[in-house]
Amino acid sequence: MAADRTLVVDLDGTLIRSDMLFETFWSGVSRNWRTPFAAFQSLANGRAALKQRMSQVGPVDVGTLPYNPSVLDYIARWRAGGGRTALVTAANQQIADQIAEHLGMFDEVHGSDAC
Repeated sequence: MAADRTLVVDLDGTLIRSDMLFETFWSGVSRNWRTPFAAFQSLANGRAALKQRMSQVGPVDVGTLPYNPSVLDYIARWRAGGGRTALVTAANQQIADQIAEHLGMFDEVHGSDAC
């Protein structure tokens, strides 16, 4: 590992054993049965708009997400060797920031927005 290299980690299906769009959608449905209608309406403006809307109507507790322990271990070893890390995802930026803050393992965080 070299300190001048950055380990880039994807969120959905890599860092977590799920997909944040599904997590936020089902969280939203559990709060309000009208969530599928909000999802459909948001999708007319694109996937990024859908992801942002679902993050608003279906907030999740990032501490309970199904994190992949082997990926967490790899990141910890990389950082222990002096390497930098970046969480890069198509998930909403706000969710990516919350996950990065919760884990405390990332030097950079890059998510999507509704634009």
